[in-house]
Amino acid sequence: MRSAQALIITLALIVAAAGPAAAQAPAPGSSRPQGVWGAVGVGLATLKVNYEGAEDTPHREAASIGGGIGWTLTPSVLMGVGVSADSAVVDDRRQTTTGIEGFVRWYPGAPPVFLRFGFGMASARVKILTPGEESLTVRRGVGLNFGLGWDIRLSRHFSLTPEAYWRLMAIGDVPIQGVNYRNVSMNNWFIGAGLTIH
Repeated sequence: MRSAQALIITLALIVAAAGPAAAQAPAPGSSRPQGVWGAVGVGLATLKVNYEGAEDTPHREAASIGGGIGWTLTPSVLMGVGVSADSAVVDDRRQTTTGIEGFVRWYPGAPPVFLRFGFGMASARVKILTPGEESLTVRRGVGLNFGLGWDIRLSRHFSLTPEAYWRLMAIGDVPIQGVNYRNVSMNNWFIGAGLTIH
């Protein structure tokens, strides 16, 4: 939990520091990206894995990175394609999840808060780190995500974009060390901040 608290405090400081910068930005106009835009960001992901017969599985925390590129459909609707990845060691296993998805940012009004909806491909990779043994399991499935964020204008071409979202990933059966885990799904909660270029 310390890493989660540290990240939340860091994001709060970034947003607080961005306030004066946004007020002094030389370029007027909407904070929303216009035309072609791109974004890169970092944050904290909390993942919970569920499978058939599981009673209660623990959450794990991991650093997460991501990025995307998109275009403006209307002043209120942006479309994009994004990638994300996070990785952590749990019980001598390196667990990595990745996602490639199309998504929509919808700005319902001012201030420039947006809702995010996405769908795409999910991938789970488990590598056993036990000494003297190395095995690798990779499974792919589908993912859905929903979230919200807002753009804080820093300059004519840059915005700070704090964002939080929930992602559901379904990857089917996963064999690990002779045990077949059936109907595996993952709930992923993400909070972070990125730089949007527009």
